[in-house]
Parts: sequence; structure tokens; C-alpha cells
Amino acid sequence: MPTAPEDDERELDESRPNEPSEPPTALELIQRAQLELDGIRHRCTALAAFQAELTRCSRGEPFTIMNDLLWTTMIDARDMLLVHFSQWIVSATEPGGLFKRLRQVPMSSFYVRTKPDRHAWKAGKAWVWNGSEADVAGFKKESAARAHARRRQLFEEVFPDAAKQGRRPNHKDWDTLEQEFWHALESIVHDRNDNRAHPRYGWAPKSGTAKMLDLGDIEAHAAWADKFLNRLRVLVDSSSWGGLTPESEPKSLAADLVDILLFGGRRRMDLLSGLAEDAAAAEGLYAWQYRERAYERLWTERRSNALPFNHPDQLRPTEKDDESEDSES
Repeated sequence: MPTAPEDDERELDESRPNEPSEPPTALELIQRAQLELDGIRHRCTALAAFQAELTRCSRGEPFTIMNDLLWTTMIDARDMLLVHFSQWIVSATEPGGLFKRLRQVPMSSFYVRTKPDRHAWKAGKAWVWNGSEADVAGFKKESAARAHARRRQLFEEVFPDAAKQGRRPNHKDWDTLEQEFWHALESIVHDRNDNRAHPRYGWAPKSGTAKMLDLGDIEAHAAWADKFLNRLRVLVDSSSWGGLTPESEPKSLAADLVDILLFGGRRRMDLLSGLAEDAAAAEGLYAWQYRERAYERLWTERRSNALPFNHPDQLRPTEKDDESEDSES
């Protein structure tokens, strides 16, 4: 039975997440931006692991692509990583984005006085066991003083004019900070707009160029953005995010992808190298040891330096091999 329009609207409203009753705090805004950025950095780490393993196995030399679909998928993943990173940067500077929202929170959240509050240390935690009350108080005062000094230093770095004039940050200070953010990361947006979003097809007048940022450049920009957000977080929360250090992808994942790209799979490596995984296991070798031996044999028995090491002709029997086999028989 068709649903009435008003029922559709009610169902859609109920499916939406509840909006917070109060506007987000500065800390909540920064935390969300950091979590979004961490997802981008994790993808970058995974791609870097694949690239490093491919370079290691091919020894930096040209190679034959034995799986076009996988190669295209990895290239697309690299380009989409930059597209998403670019959109994260643009979103932060758009109306309703991170910077516009941070301007709306009380500026006292970012202000750090020259000297700490005399009683601020009483709210801190003391990581002292079996100490006297005087030891605990002394430790807490010292810790509070160090934390305040660090926050004051960051305040002077992030909002230098406000620090010199002894005031809270104003809109001019935020304009300067937003410009610093944009100038540091605009090359990512430029790469996305002028390269990744315009691949070359036919004789189109506008297309991408080879002047693209590599993964190392993208990682460096993402690390800078993480440090930028972390400084703001320390100002408002007195705690260092330290960044969610991107998790390292299991080496086995990068190894499997490289094997598929270069040989179509581990079984084909068995045939080409003359080694069998089952035989290696019988010798007590671990999978990674067998794999290293297979690659080493492929390189040492390379027939022609004019062809990539994994080219099929490198391992096909030659007429000389056939003659030697006939003579042995």
C-alpha cells in the first residue's frame, strides 16, 4: 500500500541522527577534523607500503604488469586519496567548515595567559605513589607549570599578534591562521583540480600532466595538517593528541598485492622460479622465506637485461635448454 507523503517525511526525519542540542565545542570540532584526517593518513600509509614493497621486489627497475586490473585499481586508489584529501582541505575553509565554526566558539577557549592560575594545579592528576602530601603537591605544581609553559609557547606561535598585545584571538588572527593553512596545503588542491580530475583522453585541450605529487609529498602534507590541528587541540584541551599514528598495514597484504601484480599470483611464481611452496614448507621454510628465495632465484637466473626481470620470456625454455635436455636423455 502506498505510503502517504507525510509518512515518508516522518520516516526520513526519524532516520536522521539527532542534532546536538548545543553547538559543538572547540575541542569537539578539532577532534572530528582529526579523525577525518586520520582516515586519510591510514589510506596513505597502506599505499606507501605497497609502493615500497613493489620498489624492493623490482629493485627499482622497470617491470611487466601481469595484472592490469590491480594496477589500475592501485592507481585509482592513489588518485582518490588525493581527491578526498583535497576535499577535506577545501571543506575546512568553506562557509560552515572548520575555521568558520571555530570562530563562533568563545575565544577564551584559545587564550593562554602569561602566567598560570595559582590554583590550576589542584585540578591535575598526580602520578606519584607512596609519596607525602608535600611531594604530591610539588609534583602537581611542577607538572601544571610545564603544561602551561608549553601551551603559552603554542599560543605565541599560533596567534603571535594576540600574544604580543595580551588579548584573545580576533577575526584578523583567524584570517591569518586560515591563510597559513591554505598556503601550506593548496598544492594538494591544485594537483586534484589540474591533474587527477582531468585524465587525458583523445585530443582534449585540457588534461592532466605528469607534474603530480608523489605519495611522499602527500604524506608530508597530511603530517603537517595533523600537527596544525594538534597545536589547536593542545590550546583548548591542555592535552596532546599526538595524532593517531597511522597504522602500518600488514606486510603480508602489500606482499600479496605485489605478487599478483608482478606474476598473477604465488602459484605462478612457483612455476616461473622452479620452486614449489609445498617443497619449501617441507624444508621448514616460512612463507616469507620461500617468497624471498623465489624472488632471488628469479633475479639470479634472469636471461636478458634488456627485458624486465619478470617478463615471461625471461623464464621460458630456450633452444639451448631444449638441446641440453635432449643430450641428457
